Amino acid sequence: MNSGGQSIVLATKYAQAFLRVNEKKLQKKEYDAILKAASDLQKKLYLLQIVDAPTLEIEDKMECVKKMLEYYSLPDACKHLARLLIVHGRFGLFAHVLSSIVDLYYKYIEVCVITIYTSCEVTQDDIVAIEKFVANKTKKQVISRHVVSSSLIAGVRIESDQFVWDHSVQNQLRNVSLL
Repeated sequence: MNSGGQSIVLATKYAQAFLRVNEKKLQKKEYDAILKAASDLQKKLYLLQIVDAPTLEIEDKMECVKKMLEYYSLPDACKHLARLLIVHGRFGLFAHVLSSIVDLYYKYIEVCVITIYTSCEVTQDDIVAIEKFVANKTKKQVISRHVVSSSLIAGVRIESDQFVWDHSVQNQLRNVSLL
């Protein structure tokens, strides 16, 4: 397994441990805050690497983390998680752990989280129609995020951790070339 795969597995284990202790203590709004922080921090991994710098004292690192937790309105339980990651020298995994916490929470409450890839911006009505399509097929509540993908010529690609539905021109061309 490559180091990226090992990091995901490790982040999932931290998330599972976090949920075992905190699952019943947290409300939906706190999971929403964790999701926002996870998606934002995954775009700013350099912030996590700065906090993970070996030259900083643990208390200085915790002061940075305290400001980060306040900024994202994260629950106090995340402070303990952050300290554990710092002590283990793995604070660089913080965004991935937060993301795994939300993924595991959504599985627990049976929500289907999807990413909708399109070649251009689409209307909110289009997003709602796609969510209804997926909800009808999965029989689950759907939460989506939309990504404009330059790799798509046209069409739609929907991904979750359970399925991929690809109705893009790129996929149709691929299928034609196999004939």
